[in-house]
Amino acid sequence: MKNIFKSKKNTFLIALTAVFFINFYVFGNSYHTYSSDVFIDVSSIVHGYINVKYIGNNSKVKMQIQKENGTLYTYDINNEYQSFPLSDGDGQYTINIYENIKNTNYKLIYSEKVYADIKNAYEPFLYSNQYVKFDVNSNIKYESDTLCKDINSTEEKIDSIYQYVIDNISYDYKFGNDVINGKIKGYIPNPSKTLDIHTGICIDYASLTAAMLRSQGIPAKMVVGYAGSVYHSWVSAYNGSQWILLDPTFESSGYSYFVGNGNNYKPMYFY
Repeated sequence: MKNIFKSKKNTFLIALTAVFFINFYVFGNSYHTYSSDVFIDVSSIVHGYINVKYIGNNSKVKMQIQKENGTLYTYDINNEYQSFPLSDGDGQYTINIYENIKNTNYKLIYSEKVYADIKNAYEPFLYSNQYVKFDVNSNIKYESDTLCKDINSTEEKIDSIYQYVIDNISYDYKFGNDVINGKIKGYIPNPSKTLDIHTGICIDYASLTAAMLRSQGIPAKMVVGYAGSVYHSWVSAYNGSQWILLDPTFESSGYSYFVGNGNNYKPMYFY
């Protein structure tokens, strides 16, 4: 076990560090709100998510979402209409939008507080969002429908999808190294593409698995945190009675022994 974080195979474990760890600064002490530059749709807030679209001219825009006393989530946003989960459940959330000034300096241009009274605690992890993207016409839905066509139980559906990802996706060491070395910045997984090209890094494995499960009505979280001492991404799926940990990256790469009972994992973010 002590050798798991050595050699080039360490790539798939540490690539996510470069994806998520960013320098983020707020420029100055004052802010201005320009509602004309951002559209925030809270009509689906009872289902545990919001939709956001930036309609200004800045090419580097970030959004932060935080429940009161909860986890701070930072996203890159653009002119695409995108969904974002309210992962911490019921409560008041603050939504801040920042535009880039220069380098890693950002200024706050819009701030809003919203209250979420989510009907079903599992719903934030049933819908498509920026990191777990799919729709009813996607290859995600088609492939998962095919796999689960003759299966009735939730546990068997989870097993079928999980095994499919383990058997059909390989780790992309070159891309992982490019992320680590800073050649790829702000990477957001595309599960449909991962399914097409059959390769990716840990966040791609997790995003694809979660998307396929959700397309079958199974709550699934794409989780980001630490596996041992290394930043990593995996999945938590609800089997009807409890949340279970799935790590398709480790399973497909020969490190299934590391998964164990989940004690090696420290979750930080849920998407």
